[in-house]
Amino acid sequence: MRVFDPAAAVLLPGEETLDEAEKTPPPSRSSPSCVRPTLCWTAARFLHKLGEKDEASPLVATHAHFVVETRGKDHPEDEELRQQSAGMLVACAAGRRIEPDKALEWFKSEGLDDPDRFLPALEKALEQVVGDNEWVFDRSVVGKA
Repeated sequence: MRVFDPAAAVLLPGEETLDEAEKTPPPSRSSPSCVRPTLCWTAARFLHKLGEKDEASPLVATHAHFVVETRGKDHPEDEELRQQSAGMLVACAAGRRIEPDKALEWFKSEGLDDPDRFLPALEKALEQVVGDNEWVFDRSVVGKA
């Protein structure tokens, strides 16, 4: 398994710097198969912005990995997406000085193996990062005012 490198993971083909990456749109959404690459692209960039040591980073990485693992096993880039999302988790563990042989234990102890724990925690972390007034959509429409 490749180790996640936040700087490398956020660069797309043709991009040489993070400044160029900021100007590059996500992969095309013209087909349903692009949903997962877009999710990994977004998660990788968000993780890069937060840093792998941030409290929310393992939650972001876990969500990306969860979606990759649970949807569309027939995606042509499935193995690459699995490696990238797992690599984000490895980077978060490394940022906490978790030894590789203890990473699974850490993952479980943090509740990252349980969507009923990590999804509400992710929502709360995003609310803290974004704040009350910075949402780009009306949260009441999706049941959260």
